[in-house]
Amino acid sequence: MKAQTVITSITEIETRLDGIQAAVFDLDDTLYSEKEYVKSGYACIAAAFPQIEDMQNKLWQSFLRGGKAIDEVLSLEGALTEENKLECLRLYRFQTPDIHLYKGVEELLTRLRKAGLKIGIITDGRSEGQRAKIAALGLEKLVDEIIVTDELGGVEFRKPNPLAFELMQKKLGVPFEKMIYVGDNEKKDFIAPNRLGMKTCLFANPDGLYTQNTQSTQNAQSGEKEQNIMSETSENKEIEKETVVSSLQTEDKYGTRAVQNELLAMMKDIHAFFESKGIRYALCSGSALGAVRHNGFIPWDDDMDILVDRENYQRILEVFGECDGYVLRRDLWIYRIQKKGREKKEGERYLPTVDIFVLDNAPDGKWARKWQLLRLKMLQGMMKKDVDYQKFSFAYKACLFCTHLLGKLFTYNYKFKRYEKISRKANKKDTKYTACFNDLFKYISLRYEKDLLQSLALHPFEDTQFYIPEKYDTYLTTIYGDYMTPPKESERVARHL
Repeated sequence: MKAQTVITSITEIETRLDGIQAAVFDLDDTLYSEKEYVKSGYACIAAAFPQIEDMQNKLWQSFLRGGKAIDEVLSLEGALTEENKLECLRLYRFQTPDIHLYKGVEELLTRLRKAGLKIGIITDGRSEGQRAKIAALGLEKLVDEIIVTDELGGVEFRKPNPLAFELMQKKLGVPFEKMIYVGDNEKKDFIAPNRLGMKTCLFANPDGLYTQNTQSTQNAQSGEKEQNIMSETSENKEIEKETVVSSLQTEDKYGTRAVQNELLAMMKDIHAFFESKGIRYALCSGSALGAVRHNGFIPWDDDMDILVDRENYQRILEVFGECDGYVLRRDLWIYRIQKKGREKKEGERYLPTVDIFVLDNAPDGKWARKWQLLRLKMLQGMMKKDVDYQKFSFAYKACLFCTHLLGKLFTYNYKFKRYEKISRKANKKDTKYTACFNDLFKYISLRYEKDLLQSLALHPFEDTQFYIPEKYDTYLTTIYGDYMTPPKESERVARHL
């Protein structure tokens, strides 16, 4: 969701406050320059490695090129060891930063409070780093409330999760419609406040790393793949790039770390293969939700899902045999990508899998849709292998039992081909919506706009980037409703493990 207004100087916000009683600001690259923080961190590292000549500048130049600066410089100097890297990261994260508020910010905040406005800050990032920045900038005495989202319970509460905004509203005691949020990252800063009814303002910061990265990407030479200068989280961008595990939980709370590491490596290979073949895909379902809400995996997720249109689906089936080390396996009514030769290890119930979902045209007519869905749901019952009847109602158990028995009269190939044929039924017509007919039973009746996969964008995912639909908000809302609010702890369960 876009901001409702745009400014190019942070002090311009004074002209956008009619009817506003509380102004809430992002921190990084909104109230101060994050480039200062990066340089400050590199100065701390360089001081600890006097044997490396001009280390601070070498780190900075690598950072600007989009490289993994710490790895790159230590490697070039013959000093890349796990011990040295961890020491660099420790120095960077726990630095006392040499940073300053943008010109006019202190005076701005003072004037706004004198005028009777409540002032707040909502910032993402590790507590130790963000609190050190806040102290160095002297912000405690300039604002009324500060919320560091990671302190709410972890990375899952970073923007665009709405919890921090809801807490800020309660702390300031101002109605949402009388509040404004000012930030610099249009991809995530304004989703929650817009939904809550707040006013929003984009600081199109010409000095900012986010703006700088957007401009450099636009100016990249044709055919080049521009590396992100930063990870698009409000936490320090350099550390997000340097951390190998990224947002994979440091404590393996849900027992998913091993499978997520394997899935991430698989998806990197698949992404590279699809790029080489010109195949357009997007993360979907829980993987898209993880990208948006967590900048990576949902902590308790244990598979990955991708979405393609029918044309790209057919292309995958044609060329996937050329993807070294991987196989397509047909299972039920879906194709799954798995590692070639990968067998279940002792104690494993599940092989790491990337599932491929397909968009087809959905019939416009009400009865045509109902007839298509009825046949597909019957086929799903006929194709199921192991059925846990305990979790279903009596009526559903009876239907499932009958279709399961009926399915035994037909071969798997026949049922799969019928499923595919029925799914493609409306593809020759110009329909208003699309649907994912090879999805789970409860989702195949959902419909999406025809242009869902027309515009895709690379989005941060752990230590890399994968494609998601640019219209992810509409897509995720269709599936999950209020998708930014995590489920109750009791519902956070790995589905396959």
